[in-house]
Amino acid sequence: MGFSEIEGMQNQMEKKKQTKEWLSKIFFSSLGFVIPIKETLTWKSFGGGLLYTIPAVLGKLFTGIFAHKGDGWIVGWAMVGRGELGFVMAKTSLEKDVMGEYTFSISVWALLISTIISPFIFKFCIMQKEKKQKKDKYRNLENIFKKQKLEKQYQSESENEYQESQKIQKCAQLVDYGNLMNRVQKQVSNEINLNYKKSNDHLKQSHDIFVEQDIFQKNEQFNEQIKRNIQAGNFLQNKRKYNIIIDLWEISSPYQNTCRACIFFIVQIINRGQVYE
Repeated sequence: MGFSEIEGMQNQMEKKKQTKEWLSKIFFSSLGFVIPIKETLTWKSFGGGLLYTIPAVLGKLFTGIFAHKGDGWIVGWAMVGRGELGFVMAKTSLEKDVMGEYTFSISVWALLISTIISPFIFKFCIMQKEKKQKKDKYRNLENIFKKQKLEKQYQSESENEYQESQKIQKCAQLVDYGNLMNRVQKQVSNEINLNYKKSNDHLKQSHDIFVEQDIFQKNEQFNEQIKRNIQAGNFLQNKRKYNIIIDLWEISSPYQNTCRACIFFIVQIINRGQVYE
């Protein structure tokens, strides 16, 4: 652990791996030869070892408090399995008469029990973490699927609302178009009626004009004919007798046309020889 951050140390450890395994075997063998078999294989030593295992395990688990959230149990049980230094300290204490064989046997049992059970509990903690990670992953996936489903549902609802709004707008446009067409139709019909009325008035006026023109032309023709007859003297042999005709002809009044029409009729009769002097 102390050299783990040094670059290239992992490759060097891989090269020394086989040597490390042999040295570990020699180390644990030397510890095994020191253990007093008679004192260790007793119920008293085993019971004391079980009791001594509790503070040994709790002391190692305490280190997991400072680990990352969710990794405390893993770090703690990983440290419980690291009991090699305990064997060395117990062996040194026995050799220097710091502790007796019974205390040494209790220490060995506590170290053995904690070393044996720690890998299984450590594996269980890792499995629980993996399950939790899977659950979190599945939960995240479910949340993602739910979110996608909600987004699709929201999109579909938005599309439906948009389609409904489009339909409403189209209906409103159709209504407006219908109202517009009605207004246009009314306006066109009013214009047609107005134009028809104007055309009728114009035709009437033009008809009156044509009639007046016809009357005026006939009146002019009548005047010319009367003047020619008067100038020719066809019917005015005795001027004294027909002074009244000339007076009627020259009369200027609102009834001038009527008088001249009567004179024209009289002149036509005279010209045909129906009236003689």
